[in-house]
Amino acid sequence: MKCISYIDEDEVAFRVYNAEDRVPKAVFVRFIGADGEMQVEKLAKAEERFSVRLQGLEEGLGEKHRAKFAPYRRIDYSIKLPDYHVKSIKLFNDGEGGQSREIGWMTTDLALTEMLPSTKVEFREFFSFASNRHRDAQTSQFVARSILRYYQAKENVDPELFGYIVNAVVILIYKSIEAGNTVDDLEDLWTFANTTLAKMPEDRSSVREEPLQLKISYLTALWHYRISQGDVDKALETAETATEIYFSSGVNFRLTYGYNLCKCMLFCAIVYYARDNRKSAAKYARLTVDCFVKAVNCRTVNSIWFNELEVSHRSASAATRILESVTKEKPMTDADLARELSVALRVSESTFVAKARTLLFKNYKNKEEVSAIAG
Repeated sequence: MKCISYIDEDEVAFRVYNAEDRVPKAVFVRFIGADGEMQVEKLAKAEERFSVRLQGLEEGLGEKHRAKFAPYRRIDYSIKLPDYHVKSIKLFNDGEGGQSREIGWMTTDLALTEMLPSTKVEFREFFSFASNRHRDAQTSQFVARSILRYYQAKENVDPELFGYIVNAVVILIYKSIEAGNTVDDLEDLWTFANTTLAKMPEDRSSVREEPLQLKISYLTALWHYRISQGDVDKALETAETATEIYFSSGVNFRLTYGYNLCKCMLFCAIVYYARDNRKSAAKYARLTVDCFVKAVNCRTVNSIWFNELEVSHRSASAATRILESVTKEKPMTDADLARELSVALRVSESTFVAKARTLLFKNYKNKEEVSAIAG
């Protein structure tokens, strides 16, 4: 038996895949709290609304998993979450001879193995990197919010975790955008993030532990959020604030800064071009290219960072097309700019991209995208 899961506000739903003919008499969930709490509850069958979401998650599984579990019986369950900080969730069935058996997770990206990391290893293994997080945006948003609530209230937090906690703010913002939700306490989170960043040492190489890297990441997430809320002026202002870091005195530029800064600069170039301010558009397009070249000149031997230069290269390539349009006086259409905007954006969720395009480009029309925004 295997299972998948997701969280929606204060409820958690599970789909259990059973290869056996018999239906288990009962399936139990064990909640393990961050402060040692533990409770076991019998699960009830889920309502249709949960089954619909679970089916969507199942359809997003790889072909290998779908083929393997195609003949299995599916049983959906749901339950309200406890009112304490939940660290981990496990499922059990009744088993033969009264012996309970743990039901394993089908995949790590649909599991709730670790919801409240307490060590650097746990953060890195279960949350801080996209490949290890839950695939469902609302579930990842819930986990990020849980982490922040827990550590905002906790005294004597391990300084080694500061960067990972700030990164949870960034993840919360992005996942809120993907889920179509608002972040009502954004200013409080920014204050918390800045306070935490001020406590951190600057001599770290990890992108999850270096303060300026985290600030750039936060500002990049923030301008995306401003777009999701329909405020292009604020988005542009935030992206320009991030760009100012590039010129800050005393900053030892790192290759990893280029990933987000190139996107920020390209976004500024696109917005100014769309507003017929060719001079500012060219300025930010040149900066995008300069930033990419500077990142390349860092001459990394880290294979992951080297591969990520491709992202900055795409931004620089888009910027050169804007520069050519300005210098050769060959206007770009809104459809041209919309394609370049896709390079600048870090959120690829279709409704968000459609909204960004229609906000920025008054003459851009795509019937499918307009329908997505309206519906």
